[in-house]
Amino acid sequence: LPPPEDEIKAAYEARAAQFSHPERRTIEVVVARSEAEAKKLADLWRNGADFAAIDKAAQADGESTLKMDEATAAQIPIPELAKALFGAPQGEIIGPLKTDIAWYVGKVVKIIPAEKQSFEAVKDQLAHELALERAAEEIDDRATKLEDAIAGAGSLDQIPSDLGAVGVEGTLDSSGLTREGNEAPLPGPAPLREAILKAAFAAKPGDPPRLVSIDLPPPAEGAPPLRAYYAVSVEDI
Repeated sequence: LPPPEDEIKAAYEARAAQFSHPERRTIEVVVARSEAEAKKLADLWRNGADFAAIDKAAQADGESTLKMDEATAAQIPIPELAKALFGAPQGEIIGPLKTDIAWYVGKVVKIIPAEKQSFEAVKDQLAHELALERAAEEIDDRATKLEDAIAGAGSLDQIPSDLGAVGVEGTLDSSGLTREGNEAPLPGPAPLREAILKAAFAAKPGDPPRLVSIDLPPPAEGAPPLRAYYAVSVEDI
């Protein structure tokens, strides 16, 4: 059953960061060792030189430049520079700006505004995620009961039918083929079948079955991984 809307709304508020994106900016920066050099390059920039020309002039004078594409303020390691660049309009040259490290001149090339996806836009996605999480919790609960049942019985012959466990029995080789050369009807996707086959050929007759968990690839992009459980018992080799 799909989760109720109040539960979906609560998850939306709790996971706000997942659906929010801070403002990002593409910036070009000159790093200079002196105010005079920083001012010289700032004037050249303000008089119409492009960043390629600024970079060439800076390199000629032993200074450096850098460019950051779609960076957040938190990604700029100099707080004073981040504040200046994120307070400037697009196209504006800022500086020279003095910090404890160097002198900076910068330009804001592009601004991508902060955005937050609305509840209605992500409602279905959230409902699907919550349903998967609820199913995972239910599976883990059943796995605990199944583990107790296996331990109590000492075999796989007396497993309760209400735990959702699927049992198969037969003879197969290490390639997963039956005596007739057909693929053995092992349950689940390929990673689970491979794990069951590997466990079967690592076990010895009489070894007590043990419940094992395995994480499987998520069913869709952005979905949490799936978890499956299996137990193997070998009767004869």
